Amino acid sequence: MTVQKHYVIVANHDNATAYTYTNHGSALVEVKKWHNEFSGASDQDIYTDKPGRQSAPASQVPGVDSMNRKDAAELEDERFASDIADWLDGERKRGALGSIDIISGPGFLGKLRNGMSSQCSEVVDKEVKKNVLGADEETLLSYLK
Repeated sequence: MTVQKHYVIVANHDNATAYTYTNHGSALVEVKKWHNEFSGASDQDIYTDKPGRQSAPASQVPGVDSMNRKDAAELEDERFASDIADWLDGERKRGALGSIDIISGPGFLGKLRNGMSSQCSEVVDKEVKKNVLGADEETLLSYLK
């Protein structure tokens, strides 16, 4: 039987780290890191004809009309949040997900929550709206109390 873990996700638009609680919740152990390769990139850097990248939106092509299109950076943030949410859902599917605590800036927190499956959303215990990625363990734990 798989032991369920209680995860802490600390994230922003650039990076994210997953931790698990140890010592009855008094310590954290890092288990996974993510980096958004497009963080800080301009739309021009993201929109290209290189394989694996997006083509330019219709608004940037002469003679083509576009209505209310998200910019490339916004789409990449959503993809990054989705990568984290997909990993959490994988942990849930293998029976390893007990609960989730999230510390993230408000904008990215919303993207992360939108990317989560309903089953993962149900086990979110705490949400802290702060951008504190890179903070020490003691600081992170103080926000979660």
